[in-house]
Amino acid sequence: MQRAFNAIFAAMFTCALCVGSSLARAESVYVKYRGEVDLKFFGCKDITRSSFIRRVCYDRRNEYMLISLNGTFYHYCAIDAGTVSSLLSAPSMGEFYNTNIKGNFDCRVYQAPSYPVPPANPSVYLSQPGSPGDNFGAIAFSTNSGASGSSYDYSTGIDAQQSAIQRCGYHDCTVVVVFTNACGALAVGAGRGYGTGWAGNNEEAESLAMNACGSYTTGCAIALWACTTR
Repeated sequence: MQRAFNAIFAAMFTCALCVGSSLARAESVYVKYRGEVDLKFFGCKDITRSSFIRRVCYDRRNEYMLISLNGTFYHYCAIDAGTVSSLLSAPSMGEFYNTNIKGNFDCRVYQAPSYPVPPANPSVYLSQPGSPGDNFGAIAFSTNSGASGSSYDYSTGIDAQQSAIQRCGYHDCTVVVVFTNACGALAVGAGRGYGTGWAGNNEEAESLAMNACGSYTTGCAIALWACTTR
């Protein structure tokens, strides 16, 4: 009975992916070896009957699957809907994954699809405390391209953040750290995972950014830092 239910659900799941945008959700996940991916174009199923598979998300149009294994998302390219359906309906999802998917559908061989990223909204900024006469700075970062930009010594936080976004130069650039009469730093690691920090001097800001980055990913290094003059 359970197997029949799983098979029926799998068929419904893959068929539902045909409607695409109707499954849109305001959610993104961090995918190992790729970075942040918007789930707007995916149909997703949370898994409760596997010891290590936690979630499966599939973009039928691009034949692209994201799978959470013990909480870490991995991606698979050029994987057909039939294989995804078989995974979802398999008596042992883990066994099916290890036998039929792991080591195949390599995104280093088949190109991973790209997804449009909504333009940064210039009317939305991070809260940045300060008073008239203070010096404001900011750092912006694009997880899609890896570009970054900084600003410092602006008379308002909004001007500093606008400048950082413009200097970053990509449509998905987002302000990731702000600082007033201080220093800010951005550290970036594998898959463009990142961490930020701000402090009274650049050494402390960099240390905080490295620690934050290291809690998310590996291979972290300082990508950018900036300080105001006071």
